[in-house]
Amino acid sequence: MTEELLVSTIGRETRLALVSDGRLRELVIEAPEAVSVVGALYWGRVKKVVPGIGAAFVDCGLARDAFLAARDAGVPGDPAPIERRVHEGEALVVQVVKDPVDEKGARVTAWPAFAGRYLVYTPRGEGLSVSRRIDDTVERDRLVGLVQRIGPPPGGLILRTAAAGAGRDALADDLARLHDRWAEIEAARQLASSDGPPARLDRPLDPVARYLERMREPPDLVLLDDPSLLAEARRACGDTVPDMRLESHGGPGPLFARHDLEAQIAAALEPNVDLPSGARLAIEQTRALCAIDVDTARFTGPSSRDDTVLRTNLEAAREIAWQLRLRDIGGVVVIDFITMDAPAHRAEVVAALRHVLADDPVAARVIGLSPIGLVELTRARVRAPLSRRLTEACASCQGSGRVKTARAVAAEILRAAAAEARAEPGRRLSITAAPEVVAALDGEGGLAEIESLAGTTVTFTAAPDWPRESFEVAAC
Repeated sequence: MTEELLVSTIGRETRLALVSDGRLRELVIEAPEAVSVVGALYWGRVKKVVPGIGAAFVDCGLARDAFLAARDAGVPGDPAPIERRVHEGEALVVQVVKDPVDEKGARVTAWPAFAGRYLVYTPRGEGLSVSRRIDDTVERDRLVGLVQRIGPPPGGLILRTAAAGAGRDALADDLARLHDRWAEIEAARQLASSDGPPARLDRPLDPVARYLERMREPPDLVLLDDPSLLAEARRACGDTVPDMRLESHGGPGPLFARHDLEAQIAAALEPNVDLPSGARLAIEQTRALCAIDVDTARFTGPSSRDDTVLRTNLEAAREIAWQLRLRDIGGVVVIDFITMDAPAHRAEVVAALRHVLADDPVAARVIGLSPIGLVELTRARVRAPLSRRLTEACASCQGSGRVKTARAVAAEILRAAAAEARAEPGRRLSITAAPEVVAALDGEGGLAEIESLAGTTVTFTAAPDWPRESFEVAAC
């Protein structure tokens, strides 16, 4: 699979699109007023400790205080409650692990981690571990031996998947860069001690470097349409990914037209996803969870029902993993696969879902089948979902996704007119509403009913610009 990262700055925002074999896999959008702070390090001060929720709130200098959970403070694995881990007024070095979303502040950890090309360094951690994706025992032992001979600095280390095949010098250089970065953070904290927290301790990375840092494997090519951003990316990647291909887009037309990305972005906002077989996914996101329904739709399959259902569900599992990453859906996800009678088929679909989610850089965990046949999973929330970043609540329905029927609004007008007629007997009534509501009133005999109630004439005005649920009843 060929992966390209396309970076465009047209439109007063930076858009990074990861494209796999021509298909949009992930989209990150950074507007000037909403730049991601994930990975940023701050010297903050604990403002409030709340034992009831097992968390503390830390002033990092951001718009809202950051959220520090008990498990992200103190000593890892320590069962002590939050009030015994931190105290109000305490100064802490914290790292952002989740951007602010809606009314919630950023989520932070007191256990920072720095990702290099081959290693992840946790200055306050301990031990050496190897990515589970490196399953060759000989290679795992080789890598551990190399790092131990290098003599790692105090802290914890994780050998990333990309470390497979790396030599001693490459690992040593990567580790030295990570250790130097932590030393810079410590020096920045000492420098800021005269003024005290809050203060940002690290230098903001450019969008490309920040995105590449979180990827398990670098893309085959990074293509940018902004020469200044290209120069920044080359400087940032010079040490960590020296062989990264970074090129300037010189072709005709906008960069995102190269893979028809605008149409793919629009499709990622639609609730329905058609599968190649003819089956379909229906994706519905709410504040509490995301529900996904699998439907065979036009797909009937060439063989038995059981085989058709299994094939459809396996295809759906692959597409669901893709859509979760593309749409940046986090939190609880409930999937209603087509009912499978065979236990072996159910196990196969759950295993397939776990397998494809393993490629997701955001942590995801499949809980399994519920007693009523639903598959439950959780996926970490890092940013607001794509739909929340590109759309807003409908002014008419206030985000519910539904509006009253014209007939229901017409009935409301009848009730409002009756109340107005009783309050102002004998006075002429003026009613203004959307055209389809006026038509519903006229078609249902509402005009005659209102005039009978009012005992006088009624004037109707159709307002084309009014939302369906808006109307006005006034005595003249």
